[in-house]
Amino acid sequence: LSDEPEGWTPTTLSSERLKKLGFQFKHGMKKILKDTVDCSAELGLLSSTPPN
Repeated sequence: LSDEPEGWTPTTLSSERLKKLGFQFKHGMKKILKDTVDCSAELGLLSSTPPN
């Protein structure tokens, strides 16, 4: 049995739908990925040496 109310439907978001509603993304995927990798490396979550 589900805890969700009868007739409930989850909301689906997509970047295209957000853009059609006027939302503007401040950063592109390239910047987001670079910042994520940089931050993960700074926190010691990534090795700075390539695998053998």
